[in-house]
Amino acid sequence: MQQIIEATLYFPQGTQVIAESLLREHGISSFIEGSSTLTLNPEEINDIYTCYFSSEEELFSLTTFLNNHFPTKIAYKLRYIDNQDWQTSWQKHWKIEKLGNVIIVPHFLDYKQKAGEIVITINPQMAFGTGTHETTKLCAQAIIEIFNKTPMSSFLDVGCGTGILSILASKLGATDIAAVDIEEDIIITAKGNCQHNGVKNISFSSSSLNDLSMQPFELVCANIISSELKKLWPRIQSLVSPEGTIILSGILKDEVEEFKTHLNLNPTQELQLNNWITLILASKKSNSSHS
Repeated sequence: MQQIIEATLYFPQGTQVIAESLLREHGISSFIEGSSTLTLNPEEINDIYTCYFSSEEELFSLTTFLNNHFPTKIAYKLRYIDNQDWQTSWQKHWKIEKLGNVIIVPHFLDYKQKAGEIVITINPQMAFGTGTHETTKLCAQAIIEIFNKTPMSSFLDVGCGTGILSILASKLGATDIAAVDIEEDIIITAKGNCQHNGVKNISFSSSSLNDLSMQPFELVCANIISSELKKLWPRIQSLVSPEGTIILSGILKDEVEEFKTHLNLNPTQELQLNNWITLILASKKSNSSHS
């Protein structure tokens, strides 16, 4: 019987950006970020990522890549799971998330909607952006606050993951929505989540943002690693309308000052959750990158 390999990777605490960047660079777009309280050494605190592999060769390729690119050796723990049981295994990582009046419910859990709540049902399929990561929570908070102040008709979601932020924007009233992610498998998951939620006004693309031709949007949200935010910043600026708003997320607290200086940013608001920062900015009328 074929088995799935569950690998729990232990990175030093505070290395989320480089850890996630390396995982994605190696083609691991689907992973679960675990609690830092589960450690191989109880005296150490780690950032934990759980990935699933169909062969030991795939796992060996990843660990070799990580140890060649990471300054310290990455410890890992393995568990072998029967093929028919592996989905149940990763589903245990997910729970219902409440972000104000927005409730994010994995499709395999039951939830009774209360008056005034916006319920989003997702099938995570282990894709990034399920509402559990701090960066996604901060983006959702920012989107809700912005829509409460000024309803937006158009929304661009850069690094859409499961599509949760685009679905949220649709439920808050946006009618013209585009969602972009470079991973085709993630786009398939996001489209499925739209169907789960009865949302039909989102246009998806797996092309690079720089390769797409789009009209400006009133609200642009980019929830990707900070190094990619820097690379895409000129393009992000060009895609927000003159009176629009930009949300930048995926920035660690320890790097936010350098990040703002590098791009010459003057955010109107900064949100923080644990070690993660999300910036809210006025459009390019008020902000410009270095030429």
